[in-house]
Amino acid sequence: MQIIEGFLSETKTFSRDNRLEVKILLRRGKSFETLNHYEQAKEDLDRAISLEPQNGEARTLLKKVQEKIDTVLFDQYNTHA
Repeated sequence: MQIIEGFLSETKTFSRDNRLEVKILLRRGKSFETLNHYEQAKEDLDRAISLEPQNGEARTLLKKVQEKIDTVLFDQYNTHA
């Protein structure tokens, strides 16, 4: 029984750590997006969503960042065509 209680305690700590990591990734992703570093923002947001799939803020920002990446790639394609 003591082993199970210890496991549950460690799991709660891990869960809190994930929330903190998601928060950090989200903030850093926003910062990268502001600096027009879209690929780096996408990486952080993908990671945040993998840790917390139901995070609506991360999903919304990822959609915005992906649209900007698509626009940049489209513009580059048209410039070289």
